[in-house]
Amino acid sequence: MKRLWPFFLGTSIREWVVENVGAGTVDGLSLTLDVPSGAFAAMGPHDPLPPGSMSLDIPFTEGTLRGSASLPWIEKAKGRVLATSRKVDVTIERAEIPSSEADGPLAVQNVLFRVDDLAPRYPKARVTLTVDGSLRRALTLVGSGQLGQNPIPQQLDVSKVSGKVTSDVAIDVELSHPPGQSPPPVVKVTAEARDVRIAGVFAGRNFERGTLSLKAGDQPTTLSGKGQVGGAPAVVQITETPGSDGAPPRRKLAVTLTADATDLQKLGLDIPGALTGSIPLSADIMLDDQSAPMVVKADLAAVGIDGVVPGFRKPAGRAGRLGFVVEKGSDKTTLKDFVLESGDRSVRGTIEFGPKGDLLSANLPIYRPGPGDDAKVEIDKAKGGVTAIAVQGAALDLKPILDKVRGKPGPGGGAAKSDSSSAPKNLDVTAKLGTGLGYGDEAVAGLDVKLAVRDGKVREAEGSGRVGSAPISFATGEDGRLAVKGGDAGSFFRFADLYGRIDGGAFDLNASLAGGPGVLRIRNFSVRNETALERVRRTTNADQGAAAAAASRGATRFDRLQVQFVQSTGMIKVDEAVVYGPTIGATMSGTVNYAADKVDLVGTFVPIYALNNLVSRVPIIGALLGGGKNGGLVGVTFQVRGATNQPAVVINPMSAVAPGFFRKLFEFRQSAPSGDAATGSTSGGNAADGATAQ
Repeated sequence: MKRLWPFFLGTSIREWVVENVGAGTVDGLSLTLDVPSGAFAAMGPHDPLPPGSMSLDIPFTEGTLRGSASLPWIEKAKGRVLATSRKVDVTIERAEIPSSEADGPLAVQNVLFRVDDLAPRYPKARVTLTVDGSLRRALTLVGSGQLGQNPIPQQLDVSKVSGKVTSDVAIDVELSHPPGQSPPPVVKVTAEARDVRIAGVFAGRNFERGTLSLKAGDQPTTLSGKGQVGGAPAVVQITETPGSDGAPPRRKLAVTLTADATDLQKLGLDIPGALTGSIPLSADIMLDDQSAPMVVKADLAAVGIDGVVPGFRKPAGRAGRLGFVVEKGSDKTTLKDFVLESGDRSVRGTIEFGPKGDLLSANLPIYRPGPGDDAKVEIDKAKGGVTAIAVQGAALDLKPILDKVRGKPGPGGGAAKSDSSSAPKNLDVTAKLGTGLGYGDEAVAGLDVKLAVRDGKVREAEGSGRVGSAPISFATGEDGRLAVKGGDAGSFFRFADLYGRIDGGAFDLNASLAGGPGVLRIRNFSVRNETALERVRRTTNADQGAAAAAASRGATRFDRLQVQFVQSTGMIKVDEAVVYGPTIGATMSGTVNYAADKVDLVGTFVPIYALNNLVSRVPIIGALLGGGKNGGLVGVTFQVRGATNQPAVVINPMSAVAPGFFRKLFEFRQSAPSGDAATGSTSGGNAADGATAQ
């Protein structure tokens, strides 16, 4: 039919058909001509016939056609061409845009190709249609340039996208231009995508279950939608702002990810400490500038934080914010303008990560994770694999560090994360602080510390300061063992949250930094307000001499304490502890498990120790009646079991009536069930009448 169409008849329509109708079957043709005499002579080469002089009707099937040379081919089309000398309408009921991909063709329906006026030299045409099918195929078509400039961001890999799309499209083109000289079509799109999945959008996780809405055309392009990333709800939005002075528009992608602690772990972010609630993390990315940084921020008002940064605590409901700017380079990623703050707590600076997410450096000139903190932190990973950490400042809360080193339960009840696989294993640490805050309202003044850690173990240590009323120092010897000396054991024990009722006392501690046996000695100290001691005196009817009377007023003096222990990660095993003074002595053994927050100790109190212990020093008789060189003729056994911060103390008064070798029968066994301890039962099953628990 194209070959039979005279070149002078409906020139503009014929040119379009010849160029843009590739195949198909004409099911019928109706042509009516009523051309006034002399009209052809007056017409120019591109002029249409006079109005009302032509009517054309062509139904067709299995058509292959396109709106213009720059638009994609439509196949298997069933429709109709209705034309007059000045107007053309091509309608298509159904068709498809073919694809060589496995996604299959795009279904096309409700197609209308319309030219309202053929009189202009370059008639304007509009194509409207509805497309339904594979989202990947639609994006591939859009990215091909057939519909004009490619609007797909370079950051999006179309091959990783799947889903379905339904789109209403309107395309404006100009006809009758020489081949290759037509202006690009103007495309307007309204699209709804469903079941959207984009593989590997963040940390190997996928964007899934997505629904997206797109509007593009005669107004700034917008894309909005929602889905999930690693199970966490995500909201996405693309906004477009016109460029200045003829520059192309600028597009910004805003992503908000609402993630709780479990979601962050699924995303590969192992957040230390405890996190309650969900963080609305938002990231802004400029799509048309590959070098533009990504801005990340979050409102932390609804989130509870404890220990994400050591010492940083914020309850849910209190205002707070997180923010940083991500700059990606070929060999590192930099977080600039990092800020984590809530009220008077603030951590600010710059952090750098390597290609695999490993920490390279951090410069935190403002490090105030807790009230009263005022310090700065610098971290630098040298090429040799040793990370240097320098801490300086007027004051810093050291309680989180004490808990971490000791393996004490961390926020949320879990064990402190002291040996994370991602943490550096080789460190050189220097710290100079005016005041280091500890437990029990105690602090170390003038702290000066140097540590060398290799393969996760402290190999060398040296430091000094002042705790309470006396100086303290520590250093490693040639044998690699740590020696700590101080003149105020009570303040040190309260500072380290070991025991809070000691006053004074010079002490020395010798222990292995790699774990193992150690010895603690304390001389000339007092224990105040210890109700367990008063209960022992009441149980044994101890004489109320001058020293005992003073003890009853809240303080008991001791001459010496020695503890032989074995240290391991998060646990101290007490092999033997001996303490004695003028009014009372005691022996003890067991375990203190900080990682599990449990204490389990057994021992014997020996009242009126100075006199009572004399019997134990008599050869042979002392071993039988006194229970050994550290025992006595009269004593009571006890057990300490429960949480480390408030254990239950159970005393067995029946043991007070027995001589030393019988007393062993009443000692509590560490393997006894906790229920027996609570009721005061002996390990042998006999009821301990009158036992008291605290």
